Amino acid sequence: MSRQYLSAYAQHFLKFLQAYAAEGVPIQAITMQNEIDTDQHGQMPARTWSQECDMEFIIEHLGPLFEKTNTSTKIWILDHNFIYWGRVISELDDPEFRRYTNSVAWHAYTGEPSMISKVRAAHPDAEMYDTEGSTDYNDPHYQDDWTKWSKTYTDVLNNWCRAAVAWNMATDEHGKPNIGPYPCGGILIITRTRKRLFAAVSTGPWRTSRARFNGALGDLSPKVKPPVSDTSRWKIPAARKYLYLRTLALPARSKSNWD
Repeated sequence: MSRQYLSAYAQHFLKFLQAYAAEGVPIQAITMQNEIDTDQHGQMPARTWSQECDMEFIIEHLGPLFEKTNTSTKIWILDHNFIYWGRVISELDDPEFRRYTNSVAWHAYTGEPSMISKVRAAHPDAEMYDTEGSTDYNDPHYQDDWTKWSKTYTDVLNNWCRAAVAWNMATDEHGKPNIGPYPCGGILIITRTRKRLFAAVSTGPWRTSRARFNGALGDLSPKVKPPVSDTSRWKIPAARKYLYLRTLALPARSKSNWD
């Protein structure tokens, strides 16, 4: 990331948030970029952020801009793998940085969930979120890997994460649409032929039969408090009221309620 664009990039975030809010969609939190320590090999829009540039952007641009405009959206840092726990600790050690952000977004691809607890030990007040996990649509275990993802979600929640997020939100029966370059499956499958919606086994969220939702997120649901109490304004079928964007929140309901 080039420093000459930091101010403009901060304004981009502000205008994005204001535009969504104007349409009745307030944004709870943002990260500066998906996976800030990789350029994705040029296969999708991305840039590499040095730690120094990362901190400068938040301390001198985005944080003050949000403060000046009374923007309540939170800034979550990293949005990358567990192995970067040392970088997170170093950033949170700076009081000026921590003035504007105290939340960390983690990805479950490289490293171990226990690395989150290293950050927790150094900064007990930091909020942790698992913000991405996915399975290749072409993986031979795409339809039966719910136990793997049950362990992943259990591990991140046992290491201080407040939420576990699966990606993608929805695809068709062929794993599309997908701008690439990685063939990721969806939490939900929307069939193009019959226009049917059903839960996928992929990406760990749920294993499924025609009449029952079980699996990783479903099994954890009874143990986790819903993020909101009023979902009446959401025009989503009752059994799916906690689905939003690419996140599947975990409602505190018994399994029988998923029938």
